[in-house]
Amino acid sequence: ARRVFTTFEQPDLKATFQFTVRAPEGWTVISNSPPDFVRGDPHAPQPSDNLWRFAPTPRISTYITALIAGPYHSVHSSWEGEGRSVP
Repeated sequence: ARRVFTTFEQPDLKATFQFTVRAPEGWTVISNSPPDFVRGDPHAPQPSDNLWRFAPTPRISTYITALIAGPYHSVHSSWEGEGRSVP
């Protein structure tokens, strides 16, 4: 995160983050919150690029901000137990 924006690496200073990412078709983009939507971007240099807009995060420390993009394969599951479900 410190290469992208100013960070204050102390737990009591938190902020919300909202990312918009333009990525090539076939790429997966992951952040701390789910994307609001993914669609083709008509203004992109390549017509096949997609635009990923992520919902605002809750207030979190800057040092745990995540933004991952690339031609990845992903698998999602959840744990069920003790009366709750954890994705």
